[in-house]
Amino acid sequence: MGLATCLTFVQDKATARAPTPDCCAGLKQVVAASKKCMCVLVKDRDEPALGFKINVTRAMDLPSLCNYPATFSDCPKMLGMSPDAPEAEIFKEYARKHESENGAAAATGAAGGKSATSSSPAGGAGAGSKPGAVVVYLASSALVAFVSVLA
Repeated sequence: MGLATCLTFVQDKATARAPTPDCCAGLKQVVAASKKCMCVLVKDRDEPALGFKINVTRAMDLPSLCNYPATFSDCPKMLGMSPDAPEAEIFKEYARKHESENGAAAATGAAGGKSATSSSPAGGAGAGSKPGAVVVYLASSALVAFVSVLA
């Protein structure tokens, strides 16, 4: 299944308002197989070989929208990036945003509202150490899904 079913949500011009149950099931499978995959997806979001652009905000929100605890804070390390590298900034920015949201959620939970959930490291899907593998996997999954719709 993989992340192919998430394309209707994470593509740059996607119109889906939320990830589908199949997308969330695929996300859980992918992240369980390799914590690095989601990191690679975000890092390679503008890769021309993919054939489409990824909406990075939606991609990084998938774990929380699917109720699957995950964080991107370990991505620079998993991808072998210097913490100060420009490519690492998207992961740091996301961590800052979600730390402040989690703090607000925890305060709301303490006041009787929704409780905050903790996050655990997550990242990838069988991509190994080859970032291009995720691009090829997603592109081929998208092609298979497209051909299935045409049949």
